[in-house]
Amino acid sequence: MEIPDEKVAMMAIILSMQNFTDPVAMQSISDAALQRKKDIERFNRAKKLWKKFRDVPVNEDDEIDINWCGFTKGTPREDIWHWFEEEFDLSVAKDLMGM
Repeated sequence: MEIPDEKVAMMAIILSMQNFTDPVAMQSISDAALQRKKDIERFNRAKKLWKKFRDVPVNEDDEIDINWCGFTKGTPREDIWHWFEEEFDLSVAKDLMGM
């Protein structure tokens, strides 16, 4: 379960104000912060790769015209979009194309 950033921040503030040292609670906050860091890193890798993918030429059948990142020439562009969504756990339209 992912804890939203606002909740992690609020928990940290409350714990620091109360000088709270419950190891289970502290571990939960630490785990949530680490997961958020990993999510941000994964999203940034996806954005960098997406920028490179935008420059890949496609033919009239909407297939890539060159080999790219392990995909062979002729791979439908939509297949690569689906790969992005599965590999990086995001929405191409919402997260990468801003739709």
